Amino acid sequence: MNTIICFRQGGNNLRLGNTLVWVEQAINWCKRHDFTFWLPNAEQILGELCDDSSDVFSMPLNWEESIFYQSEKFRGFLGRIVQSMNEVKEKDSVSDFAFASSIIPEILAYIDPNGNTNWSEIPTDLVEFFKKHKLVIVNDPYPFKFPDGHCNENLYLRPSKASIDFAKKSLNQNTNNIGIHIRQGDYKNWQGGRYYKDSAFYNELISSIFKKFENTDVNVFIAHNGEFEISESNQQLLKNNQLLYSDNQLSDEIRDFLLLSTSNILIAPLSTFSQQALKWGQRNNYSSGKWVPIQSNSNIPDILDKVDFNLN
Repeated sequence: MNTIICFRQGGNNLRLGNTLVWVEQAINWCKRHDFTFWLPNAEQILGELCDDSSDVFSMPLNWEESIFYQSEKFRGFLGRIVQSMNEVKEKDSVSDFAFASSIIPEILAYIDPNGNTNWSEIPTDLVEFFKKHKLVIVNDPYPFKFPDGHCNENLYLRPSKASIDFAKKSLNQNTNNIGIHIRQGDYKNWQGGRYYKDSAFYNELISSIFKKFENTDVNVFIAHNGEFEISESNQQLLKNNQLLYSDNQLSDEIRDFLLLSTSNILIAPLSTFSQQALKWGQRNNYSSGKWVPIQSNSNIPDILDKVDFNLN
């Protein structure tokens, strides 16, 4: 049996964007080295977005083994390994890459305690080292990169019918879609609040877009994490959002992702979610999507000028 590489979670807090950053590279990397790819949380993260035939949904273990490796007991074991590696790190005696052998035969838990984002420093014999074990557990693959895992062909993730149908509802050949990804919450502090804007800014941005392009066929879609306080007037302007949301069974996260993926212009701070939405739209021919970034020095007139330039 091939060594199973278990990617324990799909990125911090099972985030969709973080997972999409690495998952196809990981599948390709596993195939190149005759490893068996396994993402136990694949259905939870990608079940609505991707078709059942996608390679990400492989189940390499029998039922009993699968249940064990997703159990509280096993997660507790992994947690102890992570804690022990953090303690070693605090003593400044850890190399760039560390391995923690488990009490379970033929299993290796692989952890990078330094958060290194470049796999090019991995010893050349690491693949052979992995092959000595039945199961290798990668604690958190994001944001690791696989040096020989790059894949230009979109083979491993295929869109589900439900996601295609929903995306098509928001597409109109005679209309330009403008997406706005609103990140608040943790963005107040992330990177010193560099990409954070308050609700007043976004409300003014939305109303300004409608005013500037009132004689142009545009749809405006917004995606946010629930903290955005939308004005009553903008609620009326964004009725297309409400109509689409009321007529679908997909989760809010997937609907947000798909709406952004159909955007001709996507106004957003730096985020794996919005960046992966753009790529998803391009690969599935929903739109050619262009990004207009929001940063600390961004102002609404400049954003409107960039939107106007990219629409023409």
